[in-house]
This record gives sequence, C-alpha cells and structure tokens, in this order.
Amino acid sequence: MAKAQLFASQDEMTCSLCLEALSDPVSILCGHSFCHKCLTDYWDQRQECSCPQCGRTTQLSSVSELCRSLERPQKICAKHQKSLEMFCEADGTCICVMCSETEHEGHKMVMIREQVTREVKAERVMERLEKEMKEQKKRDADLRELSETKEHNCILQVRRHFIGYLIRLGWNKKVTCDKNRKNGYPSNPDNFSKLEQILCNEALTGTHCYWEVECTGESVEIGVTYNIEDIDYENFKDLLGYNDMSWCLWCFRSQYFACHDKMQTVIHSPYSPRIGVYLDWPAGSLSFYRVSLTMTLLHRFNTTFTKPLYPVFYLYHGTSVKICNLMP
Repeated sequence: MAKAQLFASQDEMTCSLCLEALSDPVSILCGHSFCHKCLTDYWDQRQECSCPQCGRTTQLSSVSELCRSLERPQKICAKHQKSLEMFCEADGTCICVMCSETEHEGHKMVMIREQVTREVKAERVMERLEKEMKEQKKRDADLRELSETKEHNCILQVRRHFIGYLIRLGWNKKVTCDKNRKNGYPSNPDNFSKLEQILCNEALTGTHCYWEVECTGESVEIGVTYNIEDIDYENFKDLLGYNDMSWCLWCFRSQYFACHDKMQTVIHSPYSPRIGVYLDWPAGSLSFYRVSLTMTLLHRFNTTFTKPLYPVFYLYHGTSVKICNLMP
C-alpha cells in the first residue's frame, strides 16, 4: 500500500522541467508544482507566466498556500504523527524518523526524495529503452521490406540506357548534350560529374523501386521529382527540394539534410557516401538509407504521389554520383 502511495506521489514530487525531485518547490494555481529556480528561469524566457505543464496562465501561490499543499495527511506517519521523510527498502514502505529508530532500525533506508529521484530516473530509462526497441523493430521491419524487394533492385540497372541518357539543363535554360556522348550516351554511363541538375528521361516504372548511389564530393543532392520541362534557376523554384514537386536528400560536407518545398530537416547520423533510395509509390513513401556495414534509415517522406516520378540529381562543381550495381 505504501509502495503504491510512493509511486502515486512521484509526479507530485517531481519537477517536470528538470525531471528531478522538487527542490525549493513552488506550486501555481493550476495545481502543478516545480522547482523555484526551474520555474523562474522558464518564466524569464517568456512574456507571460504560464504553466509549463498545462499552459494555463497563472501566478505564483503564496508561501503559506505552498506549505499547506505540501502538508497533506497522507504524508504523515499514522503512528508517530511525523512527516514521512524516509523509505525503507527492506519493507518497501515510507517511514518517519521515529520509525527508522524503532521497528525499522537496522534496515536499509533512503530519503524519500532520493528514492523518488531514483524511481523517476529508472522510469525515464525504461521509457527510453522502450522507445529504442520500437525504433529498432521499425528498422528491422524496413530492412525486411527491402530484402523482399530484390526484384525491384535492378530498376536502374535494367534501364541503364535511360540513366545514361541524361538531360543537362544549363544555366541558360536550354537543353544541351554532354560532349563525351557517343550515339546519345556518355562515355561512362555509370558516372556523372561536373553537371548541374540532371533528370532521367523516363519515369520509374513499377510500384516499388530501390536503387543505391555512391556520392563523391562535398555537396550532392539525390531524389525524385515530377517531370519538369524547364528550370527557372533565377527564382530557384524548380530546383530539387525547393518546390512541392520534388523530394531529396542533400549530402553536404559529411552531413545529411532532407529537403522538400523549401523546408530542410537536419539528420543527425554518421556519414556514409553510399545512399539507398526506396520508393513505395502507392503508399506515398520515399525512404533514404545510409548504407555501410548495415543499413540505417535516415529519413522517410510520407505523402501522396499523383504523377510519375523521375530520379534526379543535383551536382555541385567537382562532385559526382555513381549508380551502384545491385545485380547478383
């Protein structure tokens, strides 16, 4: 019973700002309590005094109200009428100082604040572990899904001719050809370097597609787009990731950014130059993976695709991408 009482009082004795046991506690009119320093620091950063937990605008209660709120009957020892300040680990019960010197003498005891802090920290660890387990299960499910799509891995390799037959959109908005092409193909169709935005001349076929690329240089963008007939470089509205028609992963100086419609999301992950792209067109899902010894999901766009999608790359000066051969 006392153990349940201890758990029930954890939230009351824990500051939701620092997640530690209340230190110099103050309560506000909505009933929530915080460390005095945590609350004043929180309010100093804002224009109004609102509750950090429920958002209700309030004022500090008086010291007398605070004292009355902390002196509740359930925190008093029924036998000695003393404050329950200690926790007996041997019996799992809250006790007062008199109890510790009589029937609980010799037992292992800790201060209630210390025990609550310990319980709260353990609870936070469990929550974090549960979250990590859920994320790991999701990653495992993603990898199983990818392993079941081997028949889609060859999309870019089977259609190597249209990967090689690229359109270079120059800064003068005119379509020009690579000087190294022979019979309409570049001299090395696997590699593209010193280009700007390059678009495959055929859309991806099939409902599920997976491909991998190897990036070289400090700034490369990899993604998909609806067909763009002409690019307006001056306004940047047609550039990869700067509109609602394209989605990409920007690999910049060993960092990753997910880009769509002028919005960038920083991705915190160790860097690998090899990137896997998985498109599930019916589900509206586009996933980017970091490929090294293992595969790690970097970012997933969830949307509704309405048109065919084209693989597209944006290459900065001195950079290149290579389509990786996934054929067995």
